[in-house]
Amino acid sequence: MKLVYFSFLIILCGFCAACGEQEPDCLQSDFVDSYLGTMECVGTAAEEVTVTITAEGTNAVNFAYEAPSGTGSFTDAFTVESCDLERVLTDSGFTSTVRISLEGDKLSYSEVILDALGVELSNCTILASRI
Repeated sequence: MKLVYFSFLIILCGFCAACGEQEPDCLQSDFVDSYLGTMECVGTAAEEVTVTITAEGTNAVNFAYEAPSGTGSFTDAFTVESCDLERVLTDSGFTSTVRISLEGDKLSYSEVILDALGVELSNCTILASRI
């Protein structure tokens, strides 16, 4: 009987340890690098793009891209809390939703801009791989 209780206690301790505070699935250092891929925006031809992600502070990253049609970056860094980063900004009736995801060496980016009526003005995606 003691063996059953002891086994139960060991299993219970294992579950409790697994439920403790978990490390994020991605850290700042996982994102920081250069990536090469393709950018596609609705209504335009796909083009090659280079993405550069740099560290800011201890848990944030800056995102910038360069393509033949132009460049893009953000004035505020993204805080890294997982492998999926998201930011929704609303200004003067326009809403921009940005999502950045990292899976191994594959980076995906999407940005959708809506006007005050919810009409989509821009929809772009980047799929890139670590260089």
